[in-house]
Amino acid sequence: MKYAYKLYLWRCTVNRKMAYMQSNLHGGCTVGMPAKEKEWGDRARRFLKAELKRVDIGYKDLAERLKAHGMEETESGIASKLSRGTFAVSFFLACLAVLELEGVRLEDL
Repeated sequence: MKYAYKLYLWRCTVNRKMAYMQSNLHGGCTVGMPAKEKEWGDRARRFLKAELKRVDIGYKDLAERLKAHGMEETESGIASKLSRGTFAVSFFLACLAVLELEGVRLEDL
């Protein structure tokens, strides 16, 4: 056979409510995030970073304080989560507890 063709497989990640995927040129699949979901993640990320700066708590201090709340986090793990803007709501709520915030108004995000 003169020409060889590669079969590119589509893979997807399924969320409970939707499935989304994106093909790349190498035949793999990169998971895309719906625009609104990414926007909310960015807003939560910016909020946490601003609050940490406001009370002068670094990522290392945050990791130590989260440990007191039963969360095993490292400084680099926290940095990764906050740079990506993707983290579990349990992490977000534990950070609110560490920052001694009783809640968040959506207008503040």
